[in-house]
Amino acid sequence: MRPVDLTTTFVYVIDSSLGMSKGKVAAQVSHVAMQLADRCGCLGRAIVLKASHERCVELSNMDFVTYIRDGGLTQVAPGTMTCLGFVQTEENKSLVSDLKLL
Repeated sequence: MRPVDLTTTFVYVIDSSLGMSKGKVAAQVSHVAMQLADRCGCLGRAIVLKASHERCVELSNMDFVTYIRDGGLTQVAPGTMTCLGFVQTEENKSLVSDLKLL
């Protein structure tokens, strides 16, 4: 079980162009959350945002970003990047300040 650190904020960004159901979105966020928890060794607060496909691709190229590619068994094509996430810092906070909450 991972410790909870409420001083750590995890930011998740969903590709809103994919039209995924709420359940699919929740599953994709949870996949990225588990990757980040393994990397950071803790769980924390969460912010879920939405962005265009182009913006998601741009963010996914950052070194500190973790993302998930879907297996393609249900709603999207195999290999589609559905969600990305990162630990929010003062340095990267502004990268998503213009995005809307999901």
